[in-house]
Amino acid sequence: MNQPTREEFEEFKQEVKEEIRQLREQITEPMKVTRIEVASEDVVKRLDDIVQKLSDQSELLKRIDTKQDDHAKALFSHSRSISTLQTNVTALPTKDDLKAMATKDDLKAMATKEDLKAMEEHMKDLLIKYLQPKPNGH
Repeated sequence: MNQPTREEFEEFKQEVKEEIRQLREQITEPMKVTRIEVASEDVVKRLDDIVQKLSDQSELLKRIDTKQDDHAKALFSHSRSISTLQTNVTALPTKDDLKAMATKDDLKAMATKEDLKAMEEHMKDLLIKYLQPKPNGH
């Protein structure tokens, strides 16, 4: 950034002083108010209506906030449950582990890890679907 020269600075200073002098000349003596108009009944009624609407909206926001807190708690609980299910699913034996214990017919009827993973995904989708707020606010 270029530094102004001393001459430029002095010139700027003089301009500012002149502007201040002009502004001071524009200031007039304050006028005394001799008449105060009171708001009309219509204005007062409209203001009362606005206050009532704001109060109603405030109450509605409080209810929404409470509902959102409830949903957040439920979602946290479901997330923990899903996490537990994921841990449990990973601990299940694989198809190869079961071969020694089961017959081929048993293996055909048995769910695989892929089946359980698909079921888990389906459960997640259902949980998300039913945790979404309904259009009526419930």
